[in-house]
Amino acid sequence: MLRTNVKVESSRDKESKYRYSAWGNLSSSDRLYTQKVRLALTITNASGKDLSDLSVEYRVYSRDLARDTYSVAARGELRIPRMATGETRTLFTDHATSEYRLRWNSLVRGDRLSRSGQRYAGYVVFYRDASGPICRDVSSQELYSEYARELRERQKTEVAATPASKKAGPLPYSTGNDVYVTETGRKFHRKDCRFVKKGARPLSHEEALKLGYTPCLICKP
Repeated sequence: MLRTNVKVESSRDKESKYRYSAWGNLSSSDRLYTQKVRLALTITNASGKDLSDLSVEYRVYSRDLARDTYSVAARGELRIPRMATGETRTLFTDHATSEYRLRWNSLVRGDRLSRSGQRYAGYVVFYRDASGPICRDVSSQELYSEYARELRERQKTEVAATPASKKAGPLPYSTGNDVYVTETGRKFHRKDCRFVKKGARPLSHEEALKLGYTPCLICKP
């Protein structure tokens, strides 16, 4: 296993702008922020054995303040070829830069504060070695769901781009070691599991783990 710690290093610059009416009264004030964020990932190998080809995949997300939607501000993959037992390393991600504005309008009644632009929202970090996924760090379940949605969309695009997908139909997954997932659950099952309902879709065991699903405790796939 890995012991991990994620520290968010953030800096912010502010610029203020003021607007006045024709009568010399303050009509609005803008605060323009430029925010830079990077992650410091401290990793300790507590597995009791040497690890090889350790991969750390990360996403840093920002949130659109006006639309309340998320987007990826920075992404990447860090690699450690070999990590000895008990060894500790600290890795740094690329900086994610976002800009947003807070405007205070003194001429508007009610909610006078308006927001726009992108602001840091959180992170998702996955740890894998040569044998497969190990663990993950997420700042919120909402962002983890956003990451899983991104992977599903990417998988659909990759499947649609292969010539075999046109012959295999809408779900051209391998049938050798298929497991099944439902629309609402976060576990994968055997085909004959009582929790597999109509509309469940098949995935390979590896794909289910990559998307964050965990094995069902009843059917134990």
